[in-house]
Amino acid sequence: MLKKQSAGLVLWGAVLFVAWNALLLLFFWTRPAPGRLPSDSALEEDPAGLTREVIRLAEDAEAELERQRGLLQQIREHHARWSRRWRAP
Repeated sequence: MLKKQSAGLVLWGAVLFVAWNALLLLFFWTRPAPGRLPSDSALEEDPAGLTREVIRLAEDAEAELERQRGLLQQIREHHARWSRRWRAP
């Protein structure tokens, strides 16, 4: 009995290991190239470009915060539904 359980445990461990590595590969594969930002000398010559880049980064951060706020709202709604379901017999 113990042998069968340990074989299943090893199999699940292997599946989790492969799945985790697949997720990491997908994450790094879809990541933008690191050389996306202009070089420092280009920013010194074009201060307006630096301003545009800062504004773009701020807008990206704002969009991400809005997305996370929406997700948090969904979590709260689901939590409230589950709480009502468990309270009422």
